Amino acid sequence: MIIDNGVFTDIGYSIPKNGEAEIETNWASFYGKIEPGTYKITKTVLDSGASGEGDSLNRYTVSAQFMIAG
Repeated sequence: MIIDNGVFTDIGYSIPKNGEAEIETNWASFYGKIEPGTYKITKTVLDSGASGEGDSLNRYTVSAQFMIAG
């Protein structure tokens, strides 16, 4: 990281039921230019449709591995 204790606001995105989403992420301000290699991103997904209770949302952790070619 090029910024110690960096903070950012992560916007919530709505994904349609049985749908998918593609979300661009810009890491340049935190990491600078990302070198070629294999990386993994992990996000927490909240399932707001799983419960009528506002405080009992199901949370899922999803990860994806990706490669930046050189």
